[in-house]
Amino acid sequence: FSKYTTMKKDNIILLSGMCGGVSQGIFITPTQRLKTIVMTYPRTDGRNLTSIEIIKETYRRGGLRTFYSGLLPMIIRRGFDWALRFQGYHLIENRIKTYKDKLTILDKVGCGIGGGALATITTPVDVCVSESQKYSNRGKSLYNVISGIYNNYGMKGFVRGWGIRVIHSCYHTVWVCGIGSIIFSYIRNE
Repeated sequence: FSKYTTMKKDNIILLSGMCGGVSQGIFITPTQRLKTIVMTYPRTDGRNLTSIEIIKETYRRGGLRTFYSGLLPMIIRRGFDWALRFQGYHLIENRIKTYKDKLTILDKVGCGIGGGALATITTPVDVCVSESQKYSNRGKSLYNVISGIYNNYGMKGFVRGWGIRVIHSCYHTVWVCGIGSIIFSYIRNE
């Protein structure tokens, strides 16, 4: 790819991560929304609905568009998240390469942990995604969701779940970037 552009390698890595993250956000928003709807659906009429019944009811009330609620914060979060993961991974990888010619699996795991930890600075956006997809927040603007988080929890509300996010982000990046690159190299016989 770099032979077709004058962009610096670091910028290519950032752009690649961002494009991948935005694409992921577009495809994952409906499933994330379904999960959130099923988990937060109110029992206002005394009926205990199944997951399928909740999904059908949600579709009946809002159509297909309702499954893309929270798309904007999702693509912002995923775009920056993966741009930071790729950049963090490659910065650490390049630093290790100044001392070694070939990275070990442990080195790649370390790169994945570093890239994953860096990506968790998007936690406030992740909180906004989760809040915007809650059934009780349907139809609220992003501004109103952010105001609600602040009014209900204060500034600490924007970093709720950060610890588990670090664990999730690190293991995910280790698998995708670290272990994935080893498998890719093996398949290419490098």
